[in-house]
Amino acid sequence: MRNKTLLFLLFGCLMCFAVLLCFSADPSTKQGGDSKKQQPSAKIKISKKTTVIEGPVTKEGYVNYAEALNERLSKGVTAKNNAAVAIWQAIGPHAPELSRDVAFRAEFFTRLGIDEPPTEGDYVVSRMETAQQVAAEEGAGDARAIQQQMDEQLSKVMKQPWSKEDFPEMAKWVEENEKPLDRIVKGMRREHFYCPYLAGEDDMLVAVLLPTAQSCREIARLLSTRAMYRLNAGDIDDAWEDLQTCHRLGRHVSKGWTLVELLVGIAIDSIACQGDVAIAHHASLMTGQALKFRVDLEKLPPMTPVAEIIDEGERYVFLDSVTHLARNTPGVMEMLGADADGPGATLTKMLSKTLIDWNEPMKIGNHWYDRIAEVGRKPTFEERREAYATFDEEVKKMVTGARDAKSLAASIFLGGSPRKAIGRRVGTILIALLLPAVHMATDAEIRGHELIDLTRMSFALSAYNSDNGEFPETLDKLAPKYISELPRDYFAPGAYHYERTVTGYLLYGVGLNGEDDGGKSIFEEESGGDDLVVRFAPTQ
Repeated sequence: MRNKTLLFLLFGCLMCFAVLLCFSADPSTKQGGDSKKQQPSAKIKISKKTTVIEGPVTKEGYVNYAEALNERLSKGVTAKNNAAVAIWQAIGPHAPELSRDVAFRAEFFTRLGIDEPPTEGDYVVSRMETAQQVAAEEGAGDARAIQQQMDEQLSKVMKQPWSKEDFPEMAKWVEENEKPLDRIVKGMRREHFYCPYLAGEDDMLVAVLLPTAQSCREIARLLSTRAMYRLNAGDIDDAWEDLQTCHRLGRHVSKGWTLVELLVGIAIDSIACQGDVAIAHHASLMTGQALKFRVDLEKLPPMTPVAEIIDEGERYVFLDSVTHLARNTPGVMEMLGADADGPGATLTKMLSKTLIDWNEPMKIGNHWYDRIAEVGRKPTFEERREAYATFDEEVKKMVTGARDAKSLAASIFLGGSPRKAIGRRVGTILIALLLPAVHMATDAEIRGHELIDLTRMSFALSAYNSDNGEFPETLDKLAPKYISELPRDYFAPGAYHYERTVTGYLLYGVGLNGEDDGGKSIFEEESGGDDLVVRFAPTQ
């Protein structure tokens, strides 16, 4: 849908531009003598200013961005050091994400460096499969109703200790997944995480499938659920190992090139944090364990920064989209279902051959991706927010100017090269349509940092309580014995908010709105707040 909308809007703009261009000609497009033989087949020059990278190159002379990503991300990766291999050996060959065709699945596993897993094996069992087994055992059970019940229970069993007596179907789900989960726990200790991105020369990078990301989200839910099951049984260290695996999984997934994978990685990390807090508040947790777990969190590898993904992967999506438009402008109408012999056919062919210098949209795109990556590297949330506001205002002005027919006509007739003028306008339109939702990704990134901070402090508070029989009056009491240095709130100047209560404590950061909502959590819809909260209030 994103591609079709983009192409439809672009083609509508190009039709308007063509009317003006009918009255102007760029000398560089005139055909004469053997000039046709001198022109290269590719309409985009390979250079740092346009394509950014030099290859690999397709037979037509265009950069293949999907293969460029595969080459970089797979460098130094083998089947033995790739954590993604462990994921797929635990999932098996028939995951829905790989079911579209046999050839796709075969190439996927070949690029992973492994044979396609056998049809039968100890693979991850879904909640639906468990529900079907329960329904069959009960004789007259409704599998869909059982699955719905399990789905409703999931939010509880991922963040608090629970028993088989509490949730028998969830216990069965966990027990059926013991072997694949143990394989994943071991596999997430591997250094690398690479999943191939499969795209033919005619496939746009924006449409490349990401079969691993969704599967990893479900695995994270399963790991967290088992951790809380183990915690209830008193197996604190085993529960912690499951949650550490969940953290590692999230960080591995973020190593992809897309914002989608980064956001999935951050979501997985947040799932783990919920379980971490449950362990921090467990009555049997000893001081030494609490401090060790806090240190374990500090030693986790970082998530891939948003700015890096913008600078490479999302930039490549833009450049690849322009490349496909340059290669196949006549295909735009075909994708939209237009008659190849209809009234638009001649205009479409003319646009593809003569009216646009496709190097210009590439240059414009690189300029704006340089800018937005620079914004994403600002050190503080406040600096980023101010820079994004300035950036958004400049983009709005640019788009408004692109809609001005008078300035377009002036640039065509007075700008020296009509093809370059039209190319610049096309680039402006594409930037407006294709710039990713960087605000959302950056906000999620910082929120993830804040959740880890709060989780680390919850272990420091538990250690203090274990030694002193009460929680501290202020957070200052924690440093340096229980935590080397108190972190600062990412979303507002100053420290995190803390209040000791009669039986526990309230710890929170102010969240994206930058306002103190009194500890009303963003994760509790009915609260109406935006704070990121850790609350310990044991029932008597």
